[in-house]
Amino acid sequence: MKIAKLFLVGMLALVLAACNNTEALGNFSKEIDKSVKAEQPVQDVGKKLQNLENDKVQIFNKLNKATPKEVKAAADKLLKNTEERSKAIEEEIKVMNKSQNIYEKAKAKTNAIEDKTQKKAVTEFIKLNDNKYKKHNDLMYSYKDILKTEKEVFNYLKEPQPDGKAVNKKIKAVTKKYEQFQKDTTSYTNMLRVVDQQKNKITDILNGK
Repeated sequence: MKIAKLFLVGMLALVLAACNNTEALGNFSKEIDKSVKAEQPVQDVGKKLQNLENDKVQIFNKLNKATPKEVKAAADKLLKNTEERSKAIEEEIKVMNKSQNIYEKAKAKTNAIEDKTQKKAVTEFIKLNDNKYKKHNDLMYSYKDILKTEKEVFNYLKEPQPDGKAVNKKIKAVTKKYEQFQKDTTSYTNMLRVVDQQKNKITDILNGK
């Protein structure tokens, strides 16, 4: 009877140890899920930005056949469009800041993780996720720079006699910035995929895989 009791106590201790072994990792994972959920509004902001970008292109493409009066009217529309995109960007920054605040609190929970395999998975995730927020922040500043340059173009179009060559030169400068922005956006999108893969490794550990 004593042997049976000792055996059961031993088994119970192993079960409790297993639960405690993943508790800290589980708490970290839950907070990461919250930070990811907090980012969901970014999708709506992205759609809004895309629509505004499309509107901008449609307005701008009509300038070649426009009269001076129509050019100035179009410039006003383009400037308004720029302000709307600027507001959308600030909205996205606010959303990502909220997500990052949740994430930073989650990082504090990793101190309780002692298992080497878990620690390694979390350390790699944190390295990637830190970089994700940095890259997103860089993207936002890059887009703000584009908006600033576009605004200069649109304000120039409102001048009494804007020079076509000067306008084209300014447009080329904007185009180059957009090309780099697209490359950086692709890099950021690829990073999101890698971050998600690393998060799945943590989930696999929690599921005993």
